[in-house]
Amino acid sequence: MKIGIFLGYGPQVKLGKEGLGRYIGGLIKGFQEENHNITIACPFWLLSTLNELLDTFSANKNNITIITTKDNPPLWKLYSFFKVRRKTSGLKHIVLSHIILLIKRLLVKVSDAKSTFSFAIWSILALLASIIFLLPSFLIISVYALIILIKLAKSKKIPFNIKINKILEYIRYKYNFFYRMDVPLYLFSNMVDEVLKNLVGIINKLEKQDVWFVPAIFWPQINNIHGTVVINAPDLVTQEFPYEFSNVYNAENSTDKCRKTILEGKFFITYCEYLRKVLLVDQYSKDDKNTVAINHANNDMLTYIKVDDTLANRVASDNDWTDIFARDLLQSCGSRNVKYIFYASQVRPNKNMLNLIKAYEYLVRRKFCTYKLYITADLQKKTEIGSYIKEHRLENDIISLYNVPAQTLAALYHCADLVVNPTLYEGGFPFTFGEGMSVGTPSIMSDIPQVREVLEPAGLEEIMFDPYDWRAIADKIEWALADIDGLYRKELPLYEEMAKRTYSVVAADYVKAFETFIEKDKRNE
Repeated sequence: MKIGIFLGYGPQVKLGKEGLGRYIGGLIKGFQEENHNITIACPFWLLSTLNELLDTFSANKNNITIITTKDNPPLWKLYSFFKVRRKTSGLKHIVLSHIILLIKRLLVKVSDAKSTFSFAIWSILALLASIIFLLPSFLIISVYALIILIKLAKSKKIPFNIKINKILEYIRYKYNFFYRMDVPLYLFSNMVDEVLKNLVGIINKLEKQDVWFVPAIFWPQINNIHGTVVINAPDLVTQEFPYEFSNVYNAENSTDKCRKTILEGKFFITYCEYLRKVLLVDQYSKDDKNTVAINHANNDMLTYIKVDDTLANRVASDNDWTDIFARDLLQSCGSRNVKYIFYASQVRPNKNMLNLIKAYEYLVRRKFCTYKLYITADLQKKTEIGSYIKEHRLENDIISLYNVPAQTLAALYHCADLVVNPTLYEGGFPFTFGEGMSVGTPSIMSDIPQVREVLEPAGLEEIMFDPYDWRAIADKIEWALADIDGLYRKELPLYEEMAKRTYSVVAADYVKAFETFIEKDKRNE
């Protein structure tokens, strides 16, 4: 089968560091093992990270056709150029600093202007200076200010003799989007949209694939691809947590794009039966026969840290060299012999990090728990979670290991005593269970439908807890730590079944779904 894969991620994405990116890499490898022809379409800016991903999964790049745009757009080139320039030193850096200072002084004049005429003059001067010195941030500010001014003048809502402070007040209260909009991010979003439109145009001019597989719902442009398009709909988390995402720039626009993708799409794959029915069939009225749920492949972390048994036996057969190697990896983190609980996740509204930390604080302060809590979230940003940790003096108990490579992540799973996942919403059964069990660490998990549909048939309801109740989380952690070995033995039969779902097996499930959808598409032509 000729399988096309569409990747529309922005230039800031590193595929190997994203859970979904690694999953795509595994599927590509699985498709190749089943002897299917793979074509990957992506923007030019993804080529580097795509090649790294293919190398990570030892994919045969000689048998993969890559379709891409000719080059990066001028806006991204300009941004990348000045991102590098900021890191320069010496005379160039000094000259650039003086140029920035000069333009800042020009912009300060705007606030002292006596009329809109002066405002326009100084905006034009700043614009010209920006063009001359190619400073994109000031260019954007100046252009945007002129556009607002022209709109107000054309509407005749403001006389030209009104002073600048009156204009700014008017804009603030009548056009408050001006104060909320992050102009560079707005331009970035539009740049990505245009590049993806061009990419779809290129695809439609080339040889037709049997199916185009789209692993996410962020890109409504894909519904213009000719032929059978199958979309993976992992979740729609921003729709489920609108309040929590309300202060995230462009979240509303991103949600609308996802909705548009679903509404206009025809064939879908989800990671669990719950979301297939609730999200696609019930909420968006998709044809039940045009949707299918395919469970995740198992993420085996042991491959990252396993020491060859033959080599180990040459030294000493009574030592667990995999354990020694994993703990040595954590030596630089000061965690070689630390006893800790682990949660691998970023700070997102659905991840429920704050309730986990409240539960942990209770265990430390009231139950005298001696375990640390390790997380992979970035706590350097001013988040509610970071503030809570600081306010309750937990800086030495909760350790953030952000952006660690896959090998270190495997070591963190292996050396942990317990994996805790308090998530409120996921696209499917969370990866953390299999990742932990693959290196010998059991899990406790939140009682949500995506988790229950796997754990309940396996008779493991007792390892679930109410994620909305931090006290319930604390009680379940205390219960699990009392018998770690027993918990691992209980969970082992389920993991052994999950481990059978290799990427080759899952890729075969995807191909079976593709064949069904292709046949349906042909009948409707």
